[in-house]
Amino acid sequence: KLYISDALEVNKIAGGGLFVTFPKVSNKQAEIDIKTHVVNLIKTKKAVTLTTTIKNKDGVEVAKLSSKESFSGDKDFSQRLVVLKPKLWHPNHPYLYQVVSQIYDGKELADVKVTPIGIRTISFKSPAGEADGFYINGSKLYLRGANRHQSYQNIGDAASNSMQYRDALQIKKGGFNSVRASHYPQSPAFLDACDQIGLLVIECEPSWQFFNKDSVFVERTRQNVREMIRRDRNRPSV
Repeated sequence: KLYISDALEVNKIAGGGLFVTFPKVSNKQAEIDIKTHVVNLIKTKKAVTLTTTIKNKDGVEVAKLSSKESFSGDKDFSQRLVVLKPKLWHPNHPYLYQVVSQIYDGKELADVKVTPIGIRTISFKSPAGEADGFYINGSKLYLRGANRHQSYQNIGDAASNSMQYRDALQIKKGGFNSVRASHYPQSPAFLDACDQIGLLVIECEPSWQFFNKDSVFVERTRQNVREMIRRDRNRPSV
């Protein structure tokens, strides 16, 4: 009855589950903001402690912070952690950290969630009004990509996780650094592979081929996009 929520289930604007952002990133240090939505279904107030730990790929702790709140219902915990000399995520060196979120009811561990993250900044720049392309960690990167559907011959969308990984690996070995994932939420296994091996992902909303301006269609399309963002917003590849 005391847990970290699911971002899709709670349908909360800019919230639910974990929401990880990077307000300041450099080779010297990275500031990482983590908003964690905790639900307390017990009718009385509880003294709840959230301990957030960031670990490198070797499992070594590089940042840690604990926050304590007394509440019933639900609560957003906002924490800022600092990682010194971070290894930045890039398609050429896709370094992943782990955010370990632990919820304590007093001294008893009530819930734990592990979230892989990559520390990086991305932007599209247009100096003097002229498009200049894609930048990652302050450096320009030319995107070379392929289009990808997750269906397989004779199997369709029932492809195994290993098949999803193999698809990403083939794209990477083909010399690409990005992939256009069309036209639905791709398998988490495929996106896990992109995070791990270094493929930037452009996610596309469903139903482009049936587009019309009907108000019901437009609102459903917006909801599709909201849900895709909420599911994959913490992924470095997306």
